[in-house]
Amino acid sequence: LLFSLAVFLFTGCEVSSSEEGDKIVSGVNLSEVFAEPTQSELNAVLADWATRDPRAEGVTLEVEQSLTVGAGVPATLRIFGHEVDGVTHYGAVIAPDNLAPGSTPVLVYSHGGDSGVSVDGEVLLLLGLFPDLASQFIIVVPSFRDEPLFYNGSQWRSEGPASPWDRDVDDTFALIDVAREAVPAADVNRIAVLGFSRGAGVGMLMDVRSNAVKGVVDFFGPTDFFGP
Repeated sequence: LLFSLAVFLFTGCEVSSSEEGDKIVSGVNLSEVFAEPTQSELNAVLADWATRDPRAEGVTLEVEQSLTVGAGVPATLRIFGHEVDGVTHYGAVIAPDNLAPGSTPVLVYSHGGDSGVSVDGEVLLLLGLFPDLASQFIIVVPSFRDEPLFYNGSQWRSEGPASPWDRDVDDTFALIDVAREAVPAADVNRIAVLGFSRGAGVGMLMDVRSNAVKGVVDFFGPTDFFGP
């Protein structure tokens, strides 16, 4: 719905104003849709989140490969499949080798757009540009529902209907749960998120939902469809 309304705003659809000053776009009262939430509405969202249990089940190891990342850091790339909310989700975890248990914080790479994420085309490229990340973090790379994860010419498509900014958060926390079990060095109580556009919005919502998220780097995450 939010995406559709944003399209209305930028594609020249008919805009009018009511006597009360409401902004009407193609028959939709945007002033009502984007009004400040009431406390009861906020409570309803918090109650919904409290019912979520984004733990991973039925974990499968799709790929395990040794590689060198950053400035010559030996590491292991793993691509996992797992079940969350009854659908199959895929993601990647890149961990430096020979780390002490619980010693290393998690960095989530939260991609933008809705076309999936490329491990080699995005994440490994990023680690080449900023090599310190490769040695200081365990990198967690979620795809989101109804999107592919690409690596080395192969792809794995996560199931379920697309759910930007909402179930994206559950998918990411579920993959962190996988990393906690698969990589003993991962300190899942110290999570940072590097997010772009849609993925930055996911990072900010992760921060709201979990005290384990200690920082979010937000590159142009959507927060206000009326803003510039």
